[in-house]
Order: sequence, then structure tokens, then C-alpha cells
Amino acid sequence: MPETKKYPVNTAVWITTALLAAEVYDNNTTCDKSDMYFKQNIIIKQAQELAEGSVSNARCSQWCCADHEDSYNNYLRGDFEENHSFRRLSLINEFQDKTYPENLNMTDELMMNGRRITMEELFYFIREQYPAIIKKETNTNESVAIHGTKEEGKFPTMKEIKKEFDKILSYMGHPEQEKHIILLPMQWQSVMENQWKNSQTMMQ
Repeated sequence: MPETKKYPVNTAVWITTALLAAEVYDNNTTCDKSDMYFKQNIIIKQAQELAEGSVSNARCSQWCCADHEDSYNNYLRGDFEENHSFRRLSLINEFQDKTYPENLNMTDELMMNGRRITMEELFYFIREQYPAIIKKETNTNESVAIHGTKEEGKFPTMKEIKKEFDKILSYMGHPEQEKHIILLPMQWQSVMENQWKNSQTMMQ
């Protein structure tokens, strides 16, 4: 087996995070933005296998993270609302510069999910497919999940809709309870409206 090529430390951090994202997508093409965040210790551990030198914690927490004031590369983001310590790869056009290492050799081979891919294949994923995954969250976040039980990228089942509808009926006329009503995703509003009309007809 050929010896693993070594890269400058910051480049190794970028490649590793890109590989982690590609592996997730390779395993599940319906993944979304929330699946693209990784613990820093995982990035550091795997980056060490590709790095010419020691990968310190500060590489992920500060120096390569665009959201940190001490950053001098924009390779990573720390914008995960649920845990700002997690990191994802920056989009190539997310900042004016320093979002990816320059002078990458596109013929280099890397290991991903137990098989070899080229740097060119990895870069294609980051340039062409990764942006759609990151932007997918924008669409799902336009819809508020039923009573806060959000499942990214999934629509509620008819059972969930009926449960929510029953709750809405029970809350009507009770101001203290009405404030807990959370709108269903836009795609299901017509279903809810029809159920409401039917219920009013039955009550007449």
C-alpha cells in the first residue's frame, strides 16, 4: 500500500473535514446541513494522519475557523446553533478568500469509506454537491416543526398532523393554551385547513 501523502497542517484540517462531509453524503445522500458538523477532536485525530506536523486543538477552534477572531483561514465554520464547538467546512464562496487551500494536487489519492478517491473527486463534491446540502437547511427551517420536535428535512406524518390538529381544537378559546400552538410546515397547511373546515361542518 502506498505511503499516505503528508500535507501542511492547515491543509490537512481542510482535507479531513472535506472527507468527513463526503463520507456522510456517500452513506446518506438525503443528509442535510446538521449532518455536516463534526466534533473538533474527530477532525484533529484524522487530520493528524495527513499532516506534516502536530495538529493542535487551536487549528480547529481558532486558526482555521472563520467565526473566531484569531482566525487567519476561513476553512471551517463554527455556526452550529446547538453547539458552537462543532465545525463544518466552509463553502468555497462563503468568504472572499482563504476558504480552501491553494495549489492542491488534483491527482492525489485519498481514502474515503474504505476506498480511494482523487483530490479532484473530493473537490468536485465540495464545489458542486456540498453547497446544496448546506442550503437545504434554509428550506427546512422555513417550516416550524410540530411543537418543537423538529426533524430536519422530514415532513410530518398524517398521524402527527392529526395529533397536532386535535391539540389545536382543544386549545381554541383558551388564550393561555393558544400561545403554545406552533404552525405546521407550509406544505401541510392546506391539509390542516381542510380538516378544520370539516370539523366546523360536523359541529353545525
